[in-house]
Amino acid sequence: MAVDTRKHSSTNDSSDVIGMVNECWKDLNEDESTFGHVNIIIAGKTGVGKSTLINAAFRKKLAETGMGEPVTRNTQLIEIKDFPLRIYDTVGLELTEKTKQETIREIHDIIQDRIDEGDEDKKIHFMWYCVQANSDRLEQPEKDLIINVAKQIPVVLILTKSYLKNHAKEFAKVLKSYELPVKKICIVLAQNQDDEDFKMEAYGVEELLRDTMEILPEDLRKAWVNAQSSLELKNQYAMEIVNQTIAMSFGAGFVPVPVADIVMLIPIETRMMAKITNIYGLEFTRKKLQRILAIMFASMGAASAGVFLAKGLLKLIPGFGQTVGGSVNGAAAAAMTLVFGKVYIVIMEKIYTGEVSVDSLNTDFVKDIMKNVRSKKSGDIHENDEQDFKTAEECEKIVKKILSDARKNATKKNLRLAEKIISADLNFENLEDRAKLEKILNEDKIDSNFRQMMKGSFGNIEPDKSIFSKIGGLFSGFSRGK
Repeated sequence: MAVDTRKHSSTNDSSDVIGMVNECWKDLNEDESTFGHVNIIIAGKTGVGKSTLINAAFRKKLAETGMGEPVTRNTQLIEIKDFPLRIYDTVGLELTEKTKQETIREIHDIIQDRIDEGDEDKKIHFMWYCVQANSDRLEQPEKDLIINVAKQIPVVLILTKSYLKNHAKEFAKVLKSYELPVKKICIVLAQNQDDEDFKMEAYGVEELLRDTMEILPEDLRKAWVNAQSSLELKNQYAMEIVNQTIAMSFGAGFVPVPVADIVMLIPIETRMMAKITNIYGLEFTRKKLQRILAIMFASMGAASAGVFLAKGLLKLIPGFGQTVGGSVNGAAAAAMTLVFGKVYIVIMEKIYTGEVSVDSLNTDFVKDIMKNVRSKKSGDIHENDEQDFKTAEECEKIVKKILSDARKNATKKNLRLAEKIISADLNFENLEDRAKLEKILNEDKIDSNFRQMMKGSFGNIEPDKSIFSKIGGLFSGFSRGK
């Protein structure tokens, strides 16, 4: 696939940082414009804890007094400018047989009116219906409301104020027995409880957010992840962006780029950065973006983006630390993007949680993040990454062990695996061949304890360049019974 060759600033001075910031800024706005809005109805009787749930579930305090705009007699619309979520909140809902039909009609009309407007951005996507867990009952008017709304949109039933988790689970079983048309029944305690008589940590909000995302159309999920508060969900979605960038940009059709021209890859990295920044909902100025990038470059002793990519990120990738004057193929470009993405995700995470501010960010902090990305020993690095770039020395150590086991214990499994490795004719100076070894190991489901033992650093082992011819010959003689 062709590399985006949008004009880029000079790679020789600080203007390169400004050029990268300008591209990222443009990408930020373009990506944000595609978000659209997730529109939800939240309903439940007075006192079930809707406001507490709203403030716990989303990254902005939406349930503040006076924020809602009346839509009907019983419903108000909560929305904030440039925030990709709208909430239709039923205020002071008191469902009785007498008021039931009016409430059902009001909610039906809200949903139908948005459909009739023909604006996809205003359509209602689902309803959260809240029931207090210790109420131990769902009254018939509530059941009727859920049944009627579920004819138009998905409904998630939420047990709020679930102070006694086991009790809430039993209540959930009773609700399931009603066979209501709900997508999920979620148990939630939205706020920590800490007083003299009772202490309990909040739980269940992240599961609710994750379950809700599953019922949303694919094109609205990034808006949902942006609006919601779960850091884990943001981290996972951000890594999906990194993996998608790698898959789409550095596949089989990627044309190798000379190291000297590696700056051509920058538009790919800036688009990825923009999407990741938007996932965390961080509202940066150009100046703050410029500071982050400048510190990332300085952490590698790089004066420009080109130097940062060619001499900085490559040093973090096993097998590419000494690349000079050659070209960067798809595997190397993918590895660079993976490292860059991980480093940027951790920086965004730390800023999002308040552990560090943009103004207090410094090179020592970023250097520590880069070390952790390389070593994969930090909790900041997510364990579900699909790619695992071992060094050439590690791969040869693994192969020596496998072929040695095949000699000593000639089971069918050991022999088959050894034969696969030898016939693959792998060169571990090549990142793609190291990935092939990983694939072979995964296919044969090597014992997990052995795999774990083999992961990590093996020290500075001098590679035996004739390993395959030597062991291949031994193996051939052994397989013939010699």
